[in-house]
Amino acid sequence: MKSNKIFIAGIAYRDMEGNALIGKYGDEKLAEFFSKAGTIKPKTIKRKDGTEAEVVGANIATQMDERTGNKMSRGFGFVEFNTEEEAENAINMFNGVEFEGRVITVRFSEPRPEGDRQGGGNGGGGDFRPRRQYDN
Repeated sequence: MKSNKIFIAGIAYRDMEGNALIGKYGDEKLAEFFSKAGTIKPKTIKRKDGTEAEVVGANIATQMDERTGNKMSRGFGFVEFNTEEEAENAINMFNGVEFEGRVITVRFSEPRPEGDRQGGGNGGGGDFRPRRQYDN
């Protein structure tokens, strides 16, 4: 299914200089690489203080490393272009090429199936619930 968003698999955990591909640094490296295929659509995020900021529309998925407590790349990411044609151009240009020392797979992003939530295992994570108040 075509869309203007692509999925990238096989992303390295570190760049060629040994820097972790996470956060703004990793996202900007990914955006710089894929910008050769077209214009990457910026996205607006809400900050904790309630203000909004425009950031690059590319991101590498991260998770916490249980051993170190540091964030690390999960090995995949997403880039959103302004048009489907630009996304298709990126797939044609970059599928099977090397990015930061690893061969990547690039395809159109597919929406998650309904009800598919992050967390897995015995029902995954739940919503925050305040502690019960007992009247004594």
